[in-house]
Amino acid sequence: MTPRPRDGAAFPRSLARFNRKVANPVMRLVAGWLPPFAILRHRGRRTGRDYATPVLAFPTENGLVVTVLYGTNSDWVRNVLAASRVEVKRRRQSHEYEQPRLVGSNEGLQLVPTMVRRPFRLLGVHHFVGLTVSPSDDLPA
Repeated sequence: MTPRPRDGAAFPRSLARFNRKVANPVMRLVAGWLPPFAILRHRGRRTGRDYATPVLAFPTENGLVVTVLYGTNSDWVRNVLAASRVEVKRRRQSHEYEQPRLVGSNEGLQLVPTMVRRPFRLLGVHHFVGLTVSPSDDLPA
């Protein structure tokens, strides 16, 4: 059995690279309107370039929780944590979120719907990113 990377990745980085080139362009076509997929719009912390990353996002009491599948060293995770705000398109609506924070599996699994907890546990999902809806925005339905 291969040891798990230190950043808690549920999937190998090689799959992340494949997804970035092949699956993400396809997922961006549907992720903004097909839950639980969403499009996370963020800016590169070093390049300043704008990115649109398809993610799995679930509503919480005060915002969203986003699943981290490829570890906490993923560029999108590092970009979002370095920023104070992020835009998320979900269910055909875009909303601003703030206060991004890394959430561990114990807390994160309690924030996602019951039906996905077991699959996430089996897949080895250890991290989530919590986002709080911006006061200047409405809480998404």
